[in-house]
Formats: sequence, C-alpha cells, structure tokens
Amino acid sequence: MIGITRLGTYFPRRRMDRALIGRAWGGKASGTRTVAAIDEDALTMGVEAVAACTGEAPLPDLSALYFASTSAPYLEKQVASMIATAADLPRDLATADLTGSVRAGLSALRAALDGVGAGSLREGLVVAADCRVAEPGGELEAQLGDGAAAALVGRHEVIAELVTAASVAEEFTYFWRTDEQRYVQVADARFGNQYGVQRDVPEAIGAALRKAELPAGNVARVAVALPDPRAAAAVAKKAGLNAETQLVPSLLADAGVRGRAGPVLLHSRARGGG
Repeated sequence: MIGITRLGTYFPRRRMDRALIGRAWGGKASGTRTVAAIDEDALTMGVEAVAACTGEAPLPDLSALYFASTSAPYLEKQVASMIATAADLPRDLATADLTGSVRAGLSALRAALDGVGAGSLREGLVVAADCRVAEPGGELEAQLGDGAAAALVGRHEVIAELVTAASVAEEFTYFWRTDEQRYVQVADARFGNQYGVQRDVPEAIGAALRKAELPAGNVARVAVALPDPRAAAAVAKKAGLNAETQLVPSLLADAGVRGRAGPVLLHSRARGGG
C-alpha cells in the first residue's frame, strides 16, 4: 500500500479581520485571514509544518524532500535543502523545489507517490507553503492567507492510500504573476470559473473515479481546493457528488486562500486535523 503516512500543518497565530480591510477601502468583507509574522515566510512556515508532521520520530527511510511554493524567499537558491538542514533531516536526501502555479503542491505530492511506487524512494516528504502578497485595495487582499502543510509518503502505516490519479492539462487564466510583478494578479473570476474550473476540474474528478471504478456516491469526503467555496460546490455537483455531505469545508472564511498548501490542508481537515 502506498500513500500518505503522516500529515502536519502550520497556521500563523495572527489573524486579520476582513471587516477592517473592508472599512479601509470602502467595501464589505467577513471572516478572517491568516497573516504571517514579520519574521515568517514560506521557508520558516515550511519548517514548522515539517516539525508538526515528523515530530521527534527518526526517519531512517526518508529519501527525498520536495518543497512547493510560489512565494519562496529566494528566487535563486534551493529552499528544500534549507528546510532539510533546519529540520535536522538526513544529509543524503534528494531535494527539489517546485513552483509556477497552485498545482505545484499536488505535483510535488504526485512525484513523491510515484517515486515510492516505482521503488526509487523509500519515503518522501512533501512541504507546501505560501505567503503571497496581494495588491493593497485589490480583491485578493482579503482572500489570500499564509500557511504551510507537510505530508510524509511511504508504504507503512498509511492513513490515505493512493488508489488512482488523473489529470487534465488545459490552459486558462486565473491567478498569475510575471517575473517583474510583486503582487498576485487575478483574472475575471466568472470567466476563470466558467471556462476553466467548471470545465476542467469535474473532468479530472470523473476520470479518477472511472479509473478507480468507484461510484461518486461511495466517496466519503472530497477535497476541492478552490478560492471560491461556491465554485467548489458547483464542481462537486457537476462531478456527481453531494456538496453538503461529501465536500470538505473550505478554509476561506477562517484562514483565506492558502495557495500551494491548500490541497494538503484540506486533506488534513478531511481527516479531522483542522
């Protein structure tokens, strides 16, 4: 059996009331979002998530560490090796940084699962963290939240087995940031939802269910990591799932959009971890 054997998460202690942002810019907002402290970033939060995931237990079979983020503190310097050093992990680890989109966290998890399945890795540790900056007064300022998650992948004491996987490769514009931009940009939400999310995500879910020969009604919980909870509910419905009983509740109201860490954090919530 191959899958996730341990999970760990890290949420900064600080919360910002969205009502304050609304009053500052003349809009309305509710809930809170997590805010990293002045001495926190994707690197330090990733280290905290690793500590929560691995604890004090030795990891003699750990073979690789993959770090996923688009807001790493270094543009040219590997962060995965820094996390390995800070967490006192074995020196002979294979390390890699993955970036580019909000799919980087899932790509890192898939790489670790495939490596263990192929036998090239005994165990793999995936760390996803983000501390993205939104433009002041922009629509993302109240939505983005900071945080990190870590998942240990292996064959023993599996808590979430990999049964099958499916992907859809299709270009659509939603979030982006060029190499010269500091702030995350967002396209028209309705356009991105209609011609991207609602078209592609149900297709990927359906393909995974068919490969697993699993009826949608037999799924206990489904984690759909999307910025808009209503869009996630619509995706679940389109895929033949019941959003009210099967969909893992969004973290948006309490913490914000968590970027690369979002899918792993939702998986942790599905298992009662938050």
